[in-house]
Amino acid sequence: MATKPLQDDPSGPDKEYSQVEPVLVLRTAKSLILPLRVPMPLWEEEPFASAPPTRSIGASPVMAFNATTHVLDPGTQRTHTVTLSIGSGIDDGSANIFLQSESIRNEGSWRAHLYRGTELRAAVPFVDQKVELHRGLSAGFYTVKLTRANVPVSHFTVALEPFSLPEALEAGETYVARRQYIRAEAVLSDASERYPENADVQDLLVLANTLATTDSAAYQEEETQFEVMRSGSRFRELHASTKAKFGKRMASIFAPRSLDRAAIPDEVITKIAQETASIVVLQVMAALKVRLEEKEASLKDELMQHVLDGVTQRLEEVNILRRELGEAINLLRQDTLRSADEKFSLVQLDLQRYSDELARIRVATTDYSLYFAEKFGPACWEWIGPDAQKMFNTGEDLFHYFSSHPISSKPDFTPALLNLCRCLEMMLNSELKSPCLAIRDAVRRQVVVQKDIRAALPQLNLDYALADCDKNMSIGQIVSLVRIGKFVSRFRPALLTAGAKAVLAAPAGPADIVQFAILNHIGSEFRNGKIHPQRDNPRIFTDRRDMQRARKLILGIDEERVDLPASLLNKIRFSEGLSDTESKEIEKKLSEGWAGFPGLVTLLWQAFGQRQTTKSA
Repeated sequence: MATKPLQDDPSGPDKEYSQVEPVLVLRTAKSLILPLRVPMPLWEEEPFASAPPTRSIGASPVMAFNATTHVLDPGTQRTHTVTLSIGSGIDDGSANIFLQSESIRNEGSWRAHLYRGTELRAAVPFVDQKVELHRGLSAGFYTVKLTRANVPVSHFTVALEPFSLPEALEAGETYVARRQYIRAEAVLSDASERYPENADVQDLLVLANTLATTDSAAYQEEETQFEVMRSGSRFRELHASTKAKFGKRMASIFAPRSLDRAAIPDEVITKIAQETASIVVLQVMAALKVRLEEKEASLKDELMQHVLDGVTQRLEEVNILRRELGEAINLLRQDTLRSADEKFSLVQLDLQRYSDELARIRVATTDYSLYFAEKFGPACWEWIGPDAQKMFNTGEDLFHYFSSHPISSKPDFTPALLNLCRCLEMMLNSELKSPCLAIRDAVRRQVVVQKDIRAALPQLNLDYALADCDKNMSIGQIVSLVRIGKFVSRFRPALLTAGAKAVLAAPAGPADIVQFAILNHIGSEFRNGKIHPQRDNPRIFTDRRDMQRARKLILGIDEERVDLPASLLNKIRFSEGLSDTESKEIEKKLSEGWAGFPGLVTLLWQAFGQRQTTKSA
């Protein structure tokens, strides 16, 4: 009897609370609490309140996050306005959290609870207009629960963490575009301390300081808001240290020339403009170009303007390449004659062409290597190899490009998603193609074994699994052959090579039932499903939530605490050829381990890369 699909738990948060979702994503930078993602219209961010008049040179700016939501009390059917306030603590990166409500305090039976995971950090009566929940809050995911007479009313989740490298670069560029230079400097200087070897962060910091100098009116307005004054030596020190560490790069040459025409000779500025620059640096260069165009005619540096025109023209070419990549994928979606594997082969060519064209126009994807090394561990990142590293950087760049679009514009993340699948498939082939070929060839010669497999695994497409492959095997063919190998190892182990047996026996390897189900899901739903819709699944558009789940499953990256809804769990656990017992095992393991799931890349490293490193040592 087949296991029934899961239903969303009626006693869970969706039913128990008048829930404020999704997650409020906040980031810390120095003494600033900045919003990365505020779910509208559930929350309304309040305008920035100026700091008290304590103006001083070189003082760190301080900024709290304040936002308002509305909570419905199901018992009284009254709606209450609640304001969440999170300000910086004494230590950098820590925070103090407060709740405020005019109406709740009058009812006397409300309490506010603060949880980190399942750990209760605070529980305070909501008897004043403003209540303090906690001081010195460290980075993490927190849930605030409101109860009335011990009955749950509402809850919401807050993610409070430092900016990751990709987030800092994206936020720095965004703040510069908004002419909010103090915020940009805080985010980028904090990131430069945590990622001191990343040249892109340092370049953006230099350019942000340059723009703050050239756009003095906007900067002075911010100084008035924050009640701080800028140190005049800051730019000189920053420029000198950047140039000493990273050499003569485009940003370190353009910055001083923007402030003083005589600082950099014409031939140097002309020569440096021919070099390759990263996309994120070019985006800030575009902002610099606009600011310099606003100068009076007599003060304009005509050569600098001409050079910047040429450099920033590359951004338009990048946008054309991105648009062409999306159009090529959409065209393939409409092709009803090609198979999913044929389409994916063409997608891989389109993605490679995109990378090649970027190099041709002297544009580099932003360098996220330090971020990935931090997430995976340096040894794992090194094991991945240069080809996969480049693909990961390209994919992360595409992801953040689509993330920069407003949700209302409905950006389609499919190019970034398929690039992730491409990279995963390449890694799987590197480690598993040879043993999978051995399993395939062994079973091909055994008609009786094939008959047994068809009987035991009726949903598995054996003909597809045993078919010839071109250069690479698909994710689906690999997981099917691993599944077949696991069956053969139980009943006819003599048919398998030593290499195949080692793969099947690898702890936390692809033969693990949970990994098998996840890989099968990625292959069918993401790799194939986004370009080759099935009759029962016509939805091939990739929204941000889809992309976050793919990043969680493949990379183990979970910036916003991606959920594991019943629909996704059902798709994963009802994979081809699973028994009821196996399906229940997947449900249990994945549900219990979802929060700490490390991602398939890390699991592959642990199963194969780490073992190779240990042997070589």
